[in-house]
Amino acid sequence: MAIKTPDNTTKRRRKRREEKQYKILTVTITLPYTTEKDAYTIRNFVNKNALPIRPIFTPGKKLKDILTSSRPLDQQSCVKPGLCIFCPKITGGTCTSKGCVYQITCELCNQTYIGESYPPLHIRLRSHLNAAKSPTKKSYKNNALGQHYLKEHTGISPVLSYLILDQQEKTPRRKASEAIQIRQRKPVMNDKAELHTTVLHTSAPHPHPRSH
Repeated sequence: MAIKTPDNTTKRRRKRREEKQYKILTVTITLPYTTEKDAYTIRNFVNKNALPIRPIFTPGKKLKDILTSSRPLDQQSCVKPGLCIFCPKITGGTCTSKGCVYQITCELCNQTYIGESYPPLHIRLRSHLNAAKSPTKKSYKNNALGQHYLKEHTGISPVLSYLILDQQEKTPRRKASEAIQIRQRKPVMNDKAELHTTVLHTSAPHPHPRSH
């Protein structure tokens, strides 16, 4: 009796089943790419030993990327060099500085305000400047700069300067640093609650503010 041999269709089905089973059993691993020689050696070892592994090689991190991501408070350049309305008046950093404890000085009377903010500094400074320009707007009724210009310099364009007192990435440390600066400097524009804030009200270890 003649032995039947599988036709092409049967062979293709069997091959697909084997490939499907291989994919199920195979584990994909991601490895950092170093050199083509290393990648070839690893692939050759996997194939030679029939290991259920599918290696994928991806570019490793560059030194620049590592340093940038691990040092978020490093000073960055101004987003509008030559056109920025803040940078020329900022001491101790730029408008893109993050994690700042800052002091704003009204150049018309030398009264000051101290605050803190993690996002790029220009975002918070813009809010204060707008409040000083339009102090009667309801949205600025609780803004210290808005209240100051409403009471002390009605109708006068604000003239402000800015000083970065400290930089802290962690919020508790930044809040503690702000409290220390407020206690030491006693800024007139800060409300009474802020003026009576003490470091004991924070749960963070005492930060080490930058000296100026």
